[in-house]
Amino acid sequence: MTQFFPKYLVACFIMLISIFSAQNLMASHAMGADMTYTCLGGNTYEIKLTFYRDCDGISAPSSPIVNISSATCGQSTTLSLVQQGPGVEVSPLCATQ
Repeated sequence: MTQFFPKYLVACFIMLISIFSAQNLMASHAMGADMTYTCLGGNTYEIKLTFYRDCDGISAPSSPIVNISSATCGQSTTLSLVQQGPGVEVSPLCATQ
């Protein structure tokens, strides 16, 4: 019991300092994304990334990076995806539009 009490006090002290020194934090992140791939034959694949965001969120990435690795062959590579076509609005317009 005597060893538990000092650890408890230290934990409470750290928690109190964290609470009183907190600042406003605002996140800026994506709402979500879907990634799919299709085998086109042989060793050729089409990778499709669908990126979702809200009007106040971050911009869509211009060329997202995809890391690909094989669990059985021990090989890996990095690809940079390229956007094909314009973005598509899938929800009601933003209040400013």
